[in-house]
Amino acid sequence: MFYTYVPNTIKTRKRTTPAQLEILEGVFVTDKKPNAPRRKELAKKLKMSPREVQVWFQNRRAKEKK
Repeated sequence: MFYTYVPNTIKTRKRTTPAQLEILEGVFVTDKKPNAPRRKELAKKLKMSPREVQVWFQNRRAKEKK
């Protein structure tokens, strides 16, 4: 299966909603590095991709380090 290449498409940034943020922050308090199944569960609950959840935690740990 082939897909046509569409040049100059801009990916818009997906911001976390306040509701998502509240849940993510709550989990962060108890678990700073959730494992893959936990991330997958969170992603499904928050309607995000597991990768987005992973990056959120990565960024949040970096923010805490500052």
